Amino acid sequence: MTRCSGSGYEMLTAFRGEPVETVWSGDFPVVTVLDKSGGKNMSNDVPEKFRKYVVTELPKYVEVAGHHKPAPFWLAPGMFPGVNVRVAGLDVSKIVGAPHADAHVHDGPEIYLAPSEDKGNLVVEVEMDGQKFSVEAPFAVFIPPGVRHCFRVVKCEKPHYVMGIMLPDWQEPKP
Repeated sequence: MTRCSGSGYEMLTAFRGEPVETVWSGDFPVVTVLDKSGGKNMSNDVPEKFRKYVVTELPKYVEVAGHHKPAPFWLAPGMFPGVNVRVAGLDVSKIVGAPHADAHVHDGPEIYLAPSEDKGNLVVEVEMDGQKFSVEAPFAVFIPPGVRHCFRVVKCEKPHYVMGIMLPDWQEPKP
């Protein structure tokens, strides 16, 4: 079993042989593959007073314990003032039949989110504490803290994203 927490993330020094820039948000590394193409950075068009609210160099690739390769993060702590949420996500049409990660545990909850307007184009097998079940998109699955989990894509008829939303500030509801 792999346990993931803030200190469980390791800095990624290179991605696919490309140079990277690593910025730390507390103990969470945010990694950007540096653009060597000379392409225009659209954030330069954003008025100065709003630049802290616009991030265009996405995703940020982060080594996450238990995952088979660096996870693409679309939101991360420190990206926006006062926002402490992590959202990873990938096009799961590229991993049909393979687990996205080994079963692992987080200190905080995670939500698997698969938005879709077409029911049934995506089927995912979710494993939670050794029990497996299938869900078809659209779906949201809440994974409580401490629950060993992973998912495997069973069917994906067209490009489709599954997001992992991690909520480090979540509090257990009082009965």
